[in-house]
Amino acid sequence: MHTANTLTPTSAIAQVIKWDRAYGSRVLGDPLLHARLAFNQWENELTQVQATHHFALGEAPDRLAAKLENVKDEVSTVYNLECAVCCVLCAVCCV
Repeated sequence: MHTANTLTPTSAIAQVIKWDRAYGSRVLGDPLLHARLAFNQWENELTQVQATHHFALGEAPDRLAAKLENVKDEVSTVYNLECAVCCVLCAVCCV
């Protein structure tokens, strides 16, 4: 478990999503929590693919599209779009 000193906003939201998946009414967790986590993860280039996954689970394709408009690298944009489509398809199959 995290201590108060090592808990970041991103890790705190991830922990809340884990709790919500275990005890909440939605199998994959609350979409608003996933959207919030996606915004936090998008700020770090190393976690943008994970952010794409959370935008999909957050039912926020418009927010992902807005983020992708600012990506200068075309390869990254295409890769993130492919990841988003896969995440949406997997999310539909999981429910």
